[in-house]
Amino acid sequence: MVVAGVSVLCATASPGLVVPSTQPAADAQTVPDRLKVVTYNVLRCRRGIEQIIQVLREQNADLIFLQEVGRGGAGSRDQAARIAEALGGMHVVSAATLGLPSTQHCDQAILTRLEVSESAAHSLDEGGWVYAVQTRVKAPGRPLHLLSVHTRSTSQLEPKHLIESGRTRLAQVTRLLEVIRKLKGDVIVAGDFNAAPWMPEYHGITGQLTDFGLVNQAAQPTYPSRRPVVRIDYVFGKGEFAARSYRVLAGRWSDHRPVVTELERGAGQRSKSRKVEKSKRGKNEALER
Repeated sequence: MVVAGVSVLCATASPGLVVPSTQPAADAQTVPDRLKVVTYNVLRCRRGIEQIIQVLREQNADLIFLQEVGRGGAGSRDQAARIAEALGGMHVVSAATLGLPSTQHCDQAILTRLEVSESAAHSLDEGGWVYAVQTRVKAPGRPLHLLSVHTRSTSQLEPKHLIESGRTRLAQVTRLLEVIRKLKGDVIVAGDFNAAPWMPEYHGITGQLTDFGLVNQAAQPTYPSRRPVVRIDYVFGKGEFAARSYRVLAGRWSDHRPVVTELERGAGQRSKSRKVEKSKRGKNEALER
């Protein structure tokens, strides 16, 4: 249903498409303490869906955030569902599972090995461009919320377009942050934000969320894939998870490069504790000298 004209919600009635899995279902799943995450703008798989599937299969991720994924129609199959099935059985949240009309633009998807519920699509206006799809992992205890994001791009250098696209993107990010502020527990937000690290959209996001790419101090650019010069694809988060590693993969099957990060619950706190302990040792050694 439409709530406040900006979100299509599917609570428990439509938790997302379940693609058949060869793994037995657990009686009560728990969120692992370690998660491997991939985000990838796949350019509607124009350069080959089998190649995209192979890239994702090699990563064996727990959570996959897709952008520019095709919705199917006219006899063609929903790309997110096809990818999920090829990866051995994953739960899917996409325009198809949310029941969005074909007239409404939505090219994001979330694929996960964990069962999900309470899925939603977010747009600035009723029936407008969807800038994010959202779901919650169905597990007891601390909630884990997932959002796949694709904000407005700047496709022309004409001044009017630059201004209008920038305003729309900033409005989308502002609304996204309003959504996230209401979420309790852990949140992972990934996607194509069409905003470089020096832009106000990025600074707004990192005022509330952690940029997991900073675990490497200098995260690599992601666009264009042939010779990347700018970083616009990210994995952000808040809560108990922190990045153990963060990589931008080489690849030519889209105009973006895929991003892979390994997250661990409590890793950030342990890293902080090690730094504090190292600092204390350094002070003690200085005093002894």
